[in-house]
Parts: sequence; C-alpha cells; structure tokens
Amino acid sequence: MCDKRKKEKKKESYLTDAPISISHRLHITIIMKFQKYTYWKEELIIILQLNAVRIVPLVLSKTRIIPQNYVEA
Repeated sequence: MCDKRKKEKKKESYLTDAPISISHRLHITIIMKFQKYTYWKEELIIILQLNAVRIVPLVLSKTRIIPQNYVEA
C-alpha cells in the first residue's frame, strides 16, 4: 500500500534590512539590527505559524568594507 501522508511544508521567512554605516561601526550596526528584529521574528513565527524566520542585515559601507561573516556566507 502507498503511504499517502502529506509532507509537512517548512514555512520560512526572511527579514532583511540594508542600512548604510560608517566603516568602524559595521559590527555595531549588525548587532543593533539583530536586536531590533528579534521581537518581530518571534511575533511572525506565532502569527503566521512559521517554522523559522531568518534575520538578514545587509549592512553597506561607503568605503566598501565587507564584514567577515558576509565573506564566509
């Protein structure tokens, strides 16, 4: 017999923000964005019944410095 169970879909969402920062404040800006959107992340999981919400701060710099965690990703 065939198993006709429906596979549970993984519902995921992304919160993105793209601020422009001064070169020496890149890591501070990234931390601030994570702190800012953590509340909204939890609310979206509950309201929309999501499995996961990912926070993606795309911090830009005028001097084109790229944080190390962006290079690794």
